[in-house]
Amino acid sequence: MDNFKKEINLFLSKMIHFIYPDVQEFTVYDWKLVKSKISGKAISEKLKLNESLLVLFEDTLFNYYKHQTNPKSHRTASLRLLLWLETIAKNTGIELKINMPDAAKNEEITFKQVRAIELILRSLIHEQIGDNEELVKVLGSIFKTDVIQKWQKSSDETGILSGTTFSELSNILLNKNIFLSLEEIFRSSDIEYADSTKESLRFILEDIRIIRNSVAHNKRLSLIQIEALDNHYNLIVKQIESSDKSLIDIKSYFDSLSTNLFSYISEIKTDTNLISGYVEDIGNKTNNILLISNKINKKTSVIIGIVIVTLFMTFAIYSLQHKNNIVTTSIASTTDSINNKTDSINDNVIKVFNRFDQLEGALKNANPISNPKTANDFIVNAYIFKNSGESEKSIEMFSEYFKKTNTIRFDLYNDYYQLLKLTFSRDYAESICRKELNNNMVSAIICINEYYGIDAFNRVKRLKLSPKLINYIYILKSNEIKTEYVGYSIFPFYLNLMQKRISIGRHLDVIKPFFFNKQQPSKYLREFNYSELKQDIIMNYRMYKYSREFHKKELWENRNYEEWLLNSAVVSEELAKQNGTKATTSVKDTKAYISFGTNKKSFDEFRLMQ
Repeated sequence: MDNFKKEINLFLSKMIHFIYPDVQEFTVYDWKLVKSKISGKAISEKLKLNESLLVLFEDTLFNYYKHQTNPKSHRTASLRLLLWLETIAKNTGIELKINMPDAAKNEEITFKQVRAIELILRSLIHEQIGDNEELVKVLGSIFKTDVIQKWQKSSDETGILSGTTFSELSNILLNKNIFLSLEEIFRSSDIEYADSTKESLRFILEDIRIIRNSVAHNKRLSLIQIEALDNHYNLIVKQIESSDKSLIDIKSYFDSLSTNLFSYISEIKTDTNLISGYVEDIGNKTNNILLISNKINKKTSVIIGIVIVTLFMTFAIYSLQHKNNIVTTSIASTTDSINNKTDSINDNVIKVFNRFDQLEGALKNANPISNPKTANDFIVNAYIFKNSGESEKSIEMFSEYFKKTNTIRFDLYNDYYQLLKLTFSRDYAESICRKELNNNMVSAIICINEYYGIDAFNRVKRLKLSPKLINYIYILKSNEIKTEYVGYSIFPFYLNLMQKRISIGRHLDVIKPFFFNKQQPSKYLREFNYSELKQDIIMNYRMYKYSREFHKKELWENRNYEEWLLNSAVVSEELAKQNGTKATTSVKDTKAYISFGTNKKSFDEFRLMQ
């Protein structure tokens, strides 16, 4: 991937120089600085992208830098960015040269992959939900009758899913009710590109849809498209093949395509619908979903919507529906679903922030609220300024928000501390946070960010914090803590970690009250690479089972494996004592290893944790 990195950096430097000639070399800081000087609209015009596409490009760009040091996701991040850079190169005339000799040989394979992925996704949904009759019932409970009828009319003898477009098929897969049965198959550090497994898969499927459209238009695929599709296809296939939950024979789908591939390519149609993962983009039975129009100015509508909700909670629905077409959000829930009174500003702000969090993508280029007065105004402005790179204004808004609410939330404190640190210095950030905020929570944030592994955790557990939050912090730092252990001594650590993880709930529900954004606890776990450690634990458990079976079949059929392990540990300790050395394997650690490998109930419970 080194050659990709070099060429990407070269193109980005050419691009930012093209946008703003005073800048010669690309950095994320300079990008945000240029954007603050000339505006996102000016950049969009330069790159010949509309503003909503610019937001998507920025997401891909920032993800590229986020995953630069992650060997598992870096290739996906690089190829996704290259797809964007290829479009920008065509729009602007900036030269993009990427050496991909293997991609040139794979064009025919690419056509097979385009078709195979569609067939594989159909089979996967059927496998997890049921046969065609059962699937029609499930889809009928989610989608409108006319949508179901349209699919059935277009389908062939293989079932209703053959009547869907690729975007519809993908949105069915990602529907929250259906994806519950599939998420475990795709949950892996190999595919974790975005904030969640579902979002990562959505990005990958959206790339495939766009590449598929090039095939529909009989366009020659670029080397970048061929390479990206090959990467995305293999990512999806690898997860399915390695999962215990699926028995799909991937090879059979791929091999069977040789005979009818040409007819498929000639019949493939352009699919212009975005893959969002939301059924409302197809048409569903209920309207209890927040819809955002791409045709009306999102900036003004979202901000006005938030202010109205804050000031007029009882009448929010009617105000949003009739505000001169400025607010295009469609909300069909009745006033009974709105709490007509709030016990505190803090509770009220949390409700507004949950909506703001859902609309964060639309708010990235939004105008801040002028003359902010309420806590809601300040926190919304804080994140608008933060997202646009105006750090000092964001800091000011955060400070005003904390003065008005005295809110103690882990993620808000962390965002505020990081802003202060990056804008000024670590010492200044600590000084201001200790002056303005709850000292125990500030200390926890500093320990997590500035101290490593067990040292960080030992400092945290001395603080006056909820035991639940302390357990969560232990899990956050666990990937660092594990470096303290060698050999069998890691198994007491594994057991401790598993117990702590189980104690805070499958979906982290018990620690969500400590967070402003309820999605943030799982996001932090991904950022601290917890999923990699979880995979290590699962692998070690499976290795224990394998070793046990191997011992039974190949070594001593009549001798208990656990008894053999303990006897070996006893001998190791006795020899070490005689030689005046430390035993390589202690009885204590061996008992922990046995407990780890034989407690199936605990392991199964841990494996299902988010």
